[in-house]
Amino acid sequence: MEGDFKIDFIGVGSPRAGTTWLATCLAEHPQICLSTPTETYFFSKDYEFKKGVQYYKKFFNNCQKDALKGEFGRFYYLDEKAVAKIKESFPEVKILIILRNPVEQAFSTYNYRKNKGRESAISFEEALKNNNEYCNWGLYYKHLSKFLFNFKHENIQIILYEDIFSNPKHHIKKVFQFLRVDENFIPPSLRQKINAAEDINFKILAINKVVDKRKSIKKNAPGRAIIKALKFLGINKIVQLVLRLNTSPQQVKISNINKQARQKLYNEFKDDIAKLEKLINKDLSFWK
Repeated sequence: MEGDFKIDFIGVGSPRAGTTWLATCLAEHPQICLSTPTETYFFSKDYEFKKGVQYYKKFFNNCQKDALKGEFGRFYYLDEKAVAKIKESFPEVKILIILRNPVEQAFSTYNYRKNKGRESAISFEEALKNNNEYCNWGLYYKHLSKFLFNFKHENIQIILYEDIFSNPKHHIKKVFQFLRVDENFIPPSLRQKINAAEDINFKILAINKVVDKRKSIKKNAPGRAIIKALKFLGINKIVQLVLRLNTSPQQVKISNINKQARQKLYNEFKDDIAKLEKLINKDLSFWK
């Protein structure tokens, strides 16, 4: 660690498992400050890490000196080198790990990517054949071992999505206790639906890409000039209306995973789940 700068915690875990909810609740706590952006990729990108901890410190310029500081990095969870870099830089940092039934997590990720236009496979079964990332994220024992080997066990807290879903107040309190901040604080987002985006349908996927493109265009002078011209011609109002209509959330029927696919996917995970139960000393039969 360089100088007197340190971070107090890092949140990791699989996608579609409540990490966004957890990060939001922590950011709302008056004694906690998250990095800007929340996910810096500092430890997973060599060219970033080589810039040193003093460079990393800039991601926390928005934080008060006495605030608890942390970030959330999904890809640290998969990256053994990133774990080693975290230990090298902040050996006493606390690690928050959030997990979800790996079958449900994989299927939720597929639905999310499908609704966002980021998955071209016609079915979940086809997606599994084309992309082993869906399975890799759910091999929790494999990935957790890296953290348990490198950090003190008392500095690691494992949180289950299903526990949060059933009793968010109790489990956010346990997180606050773990971080040693005011455990009685109630985050405004406590009752916010976990993974709410799962129920959002973007009507015209091509327009979704326009939304992303429009954001990048606005970052440079020529792009801003184009948008200004569109406003002058009145075209921009039409574009704004179409974008609003396209991104308005609506309840949609999420495709269901069939029994065969569920069983096949569970077979991929069952040995890992059995090892995980012993590793964290918790009965996970409700995942089976």
